[in-house]
Amino acid sequence: MAAELPLNQDTIDFSLSTFAGQVGPLVGLTLLYHPDTARVGQVAPLLSLSIGGTRKLSRLEPDFCRHGDDTGQPLASPVLSRTPIVIRAVDADALSIENPAGLSAVTVHGRALTGPLTVSAAELSRGVVIGLSGCVLMLLHRISAEADPHPDQGILGESLEIRRVREEVRRVADLEASVLIRGESGSGKELVARAIHAASHRSSAAYVSVNMAAIPPSVAASMLFGHAKGAYTGAQAPSPGFFGSADHGTLFLDEVGETPREIQPLLLRAIREGEIQPVGESRARKVDVRVLSATDADLEAMVERGQFGMPLLRRLEGYTIAVPPLRERRDDLARLFFRLLRRELTETGEAYKLDEPEPSQKPWLPASLVASLLEYRWPGNVAELETIAKRLAITNREHRSFHLDRMIAERLGGAEPKEAEATGAPRPRASAPASAPAASAAGPRKDAAALEDEEIVRAMRQHQFKIKVVAEALGVSRSWLNVRLETCQGIRKAKDLSREEITAAASASNGDLSAMAERLEVSEHGLKLRMKALEQAPR
Repeated sequence: MAAELPLNQDTIDFSLSTFAGQVGPLVGLTLLYHPDTARVGQVAPLLSLSIGGTRKLSRLEPDFCRHGDDTGQPLASPVLSRTPIVIRAVDADALSIENPAGLSAVTVHGRALTGPLTVSAAELSRGVVIGLSGCVLMLLHRISAEADPHPDQGILGESLEIRRVREEVRRVADLEASVLIRGESGSGKELVARAIHAASHRSSAAYVSVNMAAIPPSVAASMLFGHAKGAYTGAQAPSPGFFGSADHGTLFLDEVGETPREIQPLLLRAIREGEIQPVGESRARKVDVRVLSATDADLEAMVERGQFGMPLLRRLEGYTIAVPPLRERRDDLARLFFRLLRRELTETGEAYKLDEPEPSQKPWLPASLVASLLEYRWPGNVAELETIAKRLAITNREHRSFHLDRMIAERLGGAEPKEAEATGAPRPRASAPASAPAASAAGPRKDAAALEDEEIVRAMRQHQFKIKVVAEALGVSRSWLNVRLETCQGIRKAKDLSREEITAAASASNGDLSAMAERLEVSEHGLKLRMKALEQAPR
């Protein structure tokens, strides 16, 4: 039926709910950064690309909305151009991003879009970061066409990967099967366990969480299965143990790969037979416990080495849920970051910093920081993101303008997103790790983390504030340099220039942009963006 509709593929737009239940994943855009940070996470489905058409992207189109909403709004920022870039379906597996008007403020993965760029299916799966005018970031990727029928569950996000996790939680929650939750450290495995318990028939009973890595082998049996009074020196009262405390409820065994080898047969019996033997008691007793477990270890390799029992592994993995790492949830990264940052700023009484700025003001948080977050590999996953959000809130306490401390700049500046190699996606340039300082034509350079403000200022002036040239001279990435400049003393930002300063510089330089930029000590690109913003701002 769709083929019979008189579709204008250049302008047509669809809400997500319009096609709910009718189509699979679509190509779409997710807002990663916008001056109105409340809009971060909104999506624009580009259905016309799925049927071989084109889609324009500008200040005026398409509309972005929350999943499931029928109406949305365009990007609308006055800094953005009304002249569109074009996203075009090349074939079933590839798209093309085109900049027909040669707009200077369009970037893909932080690099200026000077000609048509083909995006492969692998690149689309990872997501392509599109920037407009230094103030809006979007991810071009595959999105779901449907409102999530199982939202939240304490597991935040809208990525296809996290929706799959929520669906698996729903599928297994009301059963009695043991569930093994696998994923990297900090990826949110316990959130999944809590969601399973909350959606189960045992939700009104106890939920007991145990970190197996924190239990000494000498007392593991007592702590897990309980003990009788006087069972050993110091046992002045009987204890039900973790299994006894979780009777009729749920027991979550985190870091289950750390279970002592001598305890594993007892744990297997408790799960298989529902029976435990408290230390010091002559008779076993029955318990009704559902066991959930989690690990970031390679249990199969541990089985081969004789460190973990195969029967126990098979019993634990009645059903397995794999939690994706944060780097595979790039559209969720910005959603989670702003949620965490808003929470931390609320703690310091400064949540207003994320409010939408007035037209004459700049946003408190720079888009360049969010761009750097997207390049980072996130070995600590969501737990590490939470740490960075907390540190940003605390280090910026009582600062009116944004302040980036050196620890975060060093961490984000030294990231090398290796997963891009596997997907074939364009790899954002990043500075070398501290252990491998970069070199340039001018000779070996210092570690990026060791660069002082004076060195950066000197290089900026020497190279006429051309960011690409300065980054190459210093042996760092452009993305790292953009972030570092936010805290560099002695460097003016083009976005801080007043109308009067620019007018005076234009008069003194006869309107020559390069001479104006050198006089004002800002980049030509930044000056052009500032001039454009002032033209569109009320006088």
